[in-house]
Amino acid sequence: HSSQLIALNTLANTPRLLLSMGGIDAPNATLHVLDVLKKSVNPPITTVLLSPKAPHYKSVTEFAIKHSAWLTHIDFVDDMATLMSEHDIAIGAPGSTSWERACVGLPSIVIPLADNQQTVCRNLEAVGAAISVELEAISKNLMKAYEQLITDYSKMRTINLQLCDGQGVKRLMKHITQLFSGSLTLRLATQLDVEQVYAWQCKPETRRYALNKDVPSLAEHRAWMTKKLASKNDYFYVIELTNSTDEKTTPVGVVRLDMTAVDTYTISIFIAPEHFGKGVAKLALKQVDILHPTKIIHAVVLKENAASQALFSRAGYQRINEEQFTRQPVE
Repeated sequence: HSSQLIALNTLANTPRLLLSMGGIDAPNATLHVLDVLKKSVNPPITTVLLSPKAPHYKSVTEFAIKHSAWLTHIDFVDDMATLMSEHDIAIGAPGSTSWERACVGLPSIVIPLADNQQTVCRNLEAVGAAISVELEAISKNLMKAYEQLITDYSKMRTINLQLCDGQGVKRLMKHITQLFSGSLTLRLATQLDVEQVYAWQCKPETRRYALNKDVPSLAEHRAWMTKKLASKNDYFYVIELTNSTDEKTTPVGVVRLDMTAVDTYTISIFIAPEHFGKGVAKLALKQVDILHPTKIIHAVVLKENAASQALFSRAGYQRINEEQFTRQPVE
């Protein structure tokens, strides 16, 4: 969802607000918040998520019916990410949902309901991802916090997207796959890899079947790779082999996934010439399947590059024409 929202950086005149104080909300913070919002000249288009198990469910439901012009109440949702992405801002407790809100770039007002939420609350506010309002100060401070949230929306949204990218499962999977794939791993490239990648890019063997055969200058390459590394949509991996004897890792190539549409990528892969013929590319594509099973991946391979054409065919990519292959999401 965050990949679809990155370009959206402006706020509508009447923001869409998601209010969710958790499944129980024992102190009825939900109703306290709504009582403040109703006094606004232009209240936000608000969705309240509150379970029937909440002790104050009835009072919130009755309030929602009375103020249906700007307020909708729902009992349950099975796709929280989609619900969040349909809103501009949020009010909630600073629990684990804070990271879900950050992942979709949802600036928030956070109201701690328990002592164990105070640290998260302070940390979110310290980095500018959220504005905190204490439970007992809702009536006094909420509207001021809301106005600040609207004013700082663009900045706070950017901070949230930087705070949590939603790739934790993939990072965990990377370490898990190391247990099963032996010596080959993919790691995210950094600025420290710029010169090594450039050295590989300059190899005649690399340029031979490249779609662009012109060798860039180091300055051009550095600017290009810096931009790629900063992208929130693309993936830039360095392929590494680990020596089983001394645990030393050696970089041996690159795999890139460049986003062309939502959940659709073009893959590029090259291996250092001294590691040709070791099955490195085949294992790297298997790692890509593990890390990105839900993506559609396209590959463009020159017809004279017989080895790479065979590689993608064996890796389960379907041939579309002489030079194009596609891998649909993996089961």
